[in-house]
Amino acid sequence: MEFKHTRDTVQNLLAFNVLRKMEEKGVTTPELAEYCNVTVASISQFLKGRQFVSARFFADLCNFFQCTPHELFKWTSPEKGAENGIDSAD
Repeated sequence: MEFKHTRDTVQNLLAFNVLRKMEEKGVTTPELAEYCNVTVASISQFLKGRQFVSARFFADLCNFFQCTPHELFKWTSPEKGAENGIDSAD
């Protein structure tokens, strides 16, 4: 069965991974907003899935967390313990 990715699925996965990385680094929303030169409200809206990121903002996220775009889009299945990207099919 092929898994169809929608904009909401991608948005939620990205927001989840950004929240995880923020927690790992001990970063607050205001700190991330300041680095990305956006408002705290923009970060909050993005993390709640109400706003999709621009290419510039996405690049800023990768630079801030020192990771590749692929790392921001991969997910770990808690049941299987496997890492998968948004392009994988179940």
